[in-house]
Amino acid sequence: MRDDRGQVLLHSRRAFGNLTTKKDSQITCVLWAIESMASHKLSKVLFAFEPGDLLFAFVRPKAWPSFALQVSELTHFFEKIGDWKVVEENVVSNKGASLIAQSVVKDGRLQSYVAVGHPLWLHQFFEGERIFL
Repeated sequence: MRDDRGQVLLHSRRAFGNLTTKKDSQITCVLWAIESMASHKLSKVLFAFEPGDLLFAFVRPKAWPSFALQVSELTHFFEKIGDWKVVEENVVSNKGASLIAQSVVKDGRLQSYVAVGHPLWLHQFFEGERIFL
């Protein structure tokens, strides 16, 4: 989670098991992100989705009827936050989050946690990405 200047306020990691499809994995991850933002009492959140089926289902729900149930369910959970928006963001633009997620699979970092700031092992990366005003 970043502020409007790119400063990392919180980061987290969680490993999920027994998910058999990409669609199930995406929904589970988004639900977890929504619940996390709500539990931190955040009332204005921009959720960045990689291009793909789930993003497109939010942008053009009528064109993606196979996702109607999931979009409806997620929208219900988004209401816990109040002011929310789903936007498209390529993995290249959100490389830090991708590196954290990859650490679960590639490095076997299965311990789930939420921590203040960015991970120390990615300090230079996140500091280099910040927007200095």
